[in-house]
Amino acid sequence: MKVPFALVLIIFLFMSAYAAPHEEGSLSIFLTYRGLYDNNLLKYSPRDRGEYLDSIENHQSPIRSLDDFRSDYKISLDYDIELLKNSKSKLRSIFNFAQHLQDPIKNLGWASFYLEQDIGSRLSTSINYFVEPRYYIRDYKDKHTNEYHSADFALNQWTWNLTYRPMYLLEIGGDIRLKNYYYNEYFTEFDGNLWQTGAEVILREGPWKATMNLSYAQFENTGFNALDRLPPYDDIEDNESGNSSYEENEFNIEIQHNVKLWGRRTYTRISGSLAKRFYSSNLLPEIDPLHHGRSDEVVTTGISMKQNLNKILSIEAGWEYSQRDSKASHPLAHILKTYYRWGSWIELTYRLR
Repeated sequence: MKVPFALVLIIFLFMSAYAAPHEEGSLSIFLTYRGLYDNNLLKYSPRDRGEYLDSIENHQSPIRSLDDFRSDYKISLDYDIELLKNSKSKLRSIFNFAQHLQDPIKNLGWASFYLEQDIGSRLSTSINYFVEPRYYIRDYKDKHTNEYHSADFALNQWTWNLTYRPMYLLEIGGDIRLKNYYYNEYFTEFDGNLWQTGAEVILREGPWKATMNLSYAQFENTGFNALDRLPPYDDIEDNESGNSSYEENEFNIEIQHNVKLWGRRTYTRISGSLAKRFYSSNLLPEIDPLHHGRSDEVVTTGISMKQNLNKILSIEAGWEYSQRDSKASHPLAHILKTYYRWGSWIELTYRLR
């Protein structure tokens, strides 16, 4: 079900107004700015990057540059209260807007709402709703009109989590997630739902913290209709036509170390992830070359450092690299879907209250 962005904003403001008068709770407000550089804005493959730079694309891309600088403006409201007797509760609302310096077509906004609840001293649970009204991918050719249009989708996401802490040194958690993708009117055949389950283990020892997460996801391409006419591949262009249903396994690990540096608390994080996706299209390779027998391997690694400058101001800087290697029965998948990208950022967070 789609939720209008205006409604999300109203809920966000209502929660803020509701929280303020309650003396038994405490409200914290954080303002965050992040400046981010992305070297591959649309996740172009090496082939597509070359065609863009040589100005020989079949359809001229609407972006001005393959890379861009992005500014994120975020406000976070945390309201701590006891909804259950002798148990901590937290209401959290986050609203984010991202603006690109050269390519406003990639501008986006999202909102997120959390309810976290302790159950006794060792058990806690949370529910989260996330909404992103529009995420632009790139221009694709609409198979019904044979014309190029912007391909973008709206995303709704629900996540439920349960965490058990038998001791300070150990946390064990699990979560269930549902994502709904709704594409614009030209590409409704790409619509789909994703179910994901995951397990997480957190280990602590002195200044060290290690987080490991393993998840399994299944995506159903609900908009796909096998009777629809698929576009010809004579031009060898990227698109999402065909049956894009898949299963995915992902492993994430993060190591964090905190220490006082120059008299200020400093956190250093190193992270890595490996995701393997297997598409389930039963169409012939000649009919569905981008999905038949296709498997993707995505590797991501990153490092960041955050320092609390004082009680109300913190700064963070980081770098991340990711690459996707696609293989399928038809060589087109590797040519069009393999990519690499890297980005770096600096972030300032100010505690307003």
